[in-house]
Amino acid sequence: MLLEVHDLHVKAGGDEIIRGISLSIGEHETHILMGPNGSGKTTLLKAIMGLRGIEIEDGHILFNGEDITWKPPHVRARMGLAMMFQNPPRIKGVTLSDVIREIERRYGKPEDDLGNLVEISSLRNRSLHVGYSGGEIKQVEILLTILQKPRLALLDEPDSGVDVENLRRLGEAMNTMAERASLLIITHTGGILKYLRKVDKAHVIVEGRMICSGHSEEIIPLVLENGFDGISGREGCATG
Repeated sequence: MLLEVHDLHVKAGGDEIIRGISLSIGEHETHILMGPNGSGKTTLLKAIMGLRGIEIEDGHILFNGEDITWKPPHVRARMGLAMMFQNPPRIKGVTLSDVIREIERRYGKPEDDLGNLVEISSLRNRSLHVGYSGGEIKQVEILLTILQKPRLALLDEPDSGVDVENLRRLGEAMNTMAERASLLIITHTGGILKYLRKVDKAHVIVEGRMICSGHSEEIIPLVLENGFDGISGREGCATG
């Protein structure tokens, strides 16, 4: 397995947010993570990435067979982890071109032309995310994630606040990324799913616990019909 999360317990802000979650993702797999607001989805991604403000109380995180539970984010990034944030920082005075050049210096230039994946030509000389629309922010974040050439990309609600046309573009970009990497995608509504060619598995978190895991074509209809609290133990929904 590329990523293995074993019985993870995590605190944030002094409160226990993640309560014994286990998760495995193989090479070139795409997994969807769903759950109500405040259920711990973003906290789980931050714990996998090793970000500040996250306190791991128990459990282990393995990446490519190596225990990374206590490794800092920059080491995880060098190993092949990357994260797309739902609300990335706005940085005045640093242009998108500056950021792209630095990423290419660290990771090398992409093997092929990624310019058609997202429309960024008008943004290249503007400060990063300053004055961008919601759709432009998501497109830029997807591009910057792809340029890091991750083995596993953690995508935090790439479809939130995005119109249908931008959803289509984001879906195409994620399909391109999925050809090169594994993906773990948080989605609150599942809006992005219709634009993804392949999803291997879906998971549902409620109150910091994984209440359901299974095939996405089974889990998503269960969520839409029964809500997050009404799916545990139903056919096609394993717990863990």
